[in-house]
Amino acid sequence: MDFKLEKHEIEKVLLEFTKIYFEQDGGGRIKEQKQGLGYSNLIYLLLEVKIFKEKLNREKINLLVFEEPEAHLHPQMENIFIKFLNRITSANEYVATEIKEANILAVNQDMNTSEEVMEEVAVAVAFTVSDQIVSDKDLISFQMFITTHSSEMAKSIDLSSIRVLRPKNHMESKIFDLRLFIAGLNPSEFAFYNKFFQFNMIEMVFADKLILFEGDAERLLLKYLIINDSRFRILSAQYISYIQVGGAYAYNYLKLIDFLEIKTLILSDIDYRYDSEDIEKEAYELIKDVVKRNTSNKTIEEITEKSNIKDIYKSQIKNKGKYSISKFVCLKFQTYKDGYARTLEDAILKNLLNVKTVFNKVSKQEFQKYIDQHNLQIAPSKKSETSIRDRVDKLSRKTDFMYSMIEHSQIENSVPTYILEGLNWLQE
Repeated sequence: MDFKLEKHEIEKVLLEFTKIYFEQDGGGRIKEQKQGLGYSNLIYLLLEVKIFKEKLNREKINLLVFEEPEAHLHPQMENIFIKFLNRITSANEYVATEIKEANILAVNQDMNTSEEVMEEVAVAVAFTVSDQIVSDKDLISFQMFITTHSSEMAKSIDLSSIRVLRPKNHMESKIFDLRLFIAGLNPSEFAFYNKFFQFNMIEMVFADKLILFEGDAERLLLKYLIINDSRFRILSAQYISYIQVGGAYAYNYLKLIDFLEIKTLILSDIDYRYDSEDIEKEAYELIKDVVKRNTSNKTIEEITEKSNIKDIYKSQIKNKGKYSISKFVCLKFQTYKDGYARTLEDAILKNLLNVKTVFNKVSKQEFQKYIDQHNLQIAPSKKSETSIRDRVDKLSRKTDFMYSMIEHSQIENSVPTYILEGLNWLQE
């Protein structure tokens, strides 16, 4: 049979008669049509990048744009995609770095740094690097934009390359250039953000509002309340980012909070000193001692600019959690409203057991009744008398305590005052 194909028909014939298979681990093969949508999209995107690189033109502005490439991709596939993009751009970035370092070296060595010499140095470095790692064509520069709502993608991108678009109202948005944010940091601040941004701050750029808290017990309580408590319907309809920061590091986040202009609630423990012999004192006597002590909480000290417990209480009541250090932040912690509680757990028990202060003494037998009645995950007392503060001071499994409180529906009527005040402020 003799037949002739025109040039424009060759592609059609190839598409009709060509089958593509993907080899899998173990030797199996899967047809292209049998791949999941995520894999198909990933392969398509990677091929488009390759085609784009083949079409780079020195005479034109080369612009590569991806709009939400995370669609249908598993988080691990998102990570692979970004790593691939990082590889294809790394050669150009490496050349630029080498040229910059050569220029600095020329200045440091008091060389004749005329434009001609600089150009010669740049060309020499570029050719040396291109011979080693990339072809001449790869050195054509291009600009890449990726729009995404994926924290998995964003955390794989260098901090200086991120631009955040946040709505100011229904008709207007504002761009926050994190490259400018980095430029305003001192060396220690830069080291902190460079180390922690990718795994503990990245959700901040997508959030409507933030809650910074100390530990896992707080995370459980806050998520449960916002999802299940009708008092916080407005918050449940917003994207809240929960950032665990411990007690000493929340204030380190303030610069980024101010830069991104995000309304933020910080919840922390007052952390006054509590001694083992304090259990021997009467409640009124212990209160007098506690208010004379200092907090060990670095965040509270930095934001309130006070360390004495009595002074901190006064400033909290006066300012209602709002301090001059940031107009976007409200700091809340336990005060006398929570029965002089030191931590979240004793503030909860103060409400649950309906006592005046966490220092009020109860008998060993009475506290055992509380444990049985409310299914508390807390150790009973070996002494004849105990108190909430003394029992919580011995509590080592705080996450188990919170799980039990939620599981047995004990939390709704025992939420501490400082938590309620903070969430109400965030909801306003």
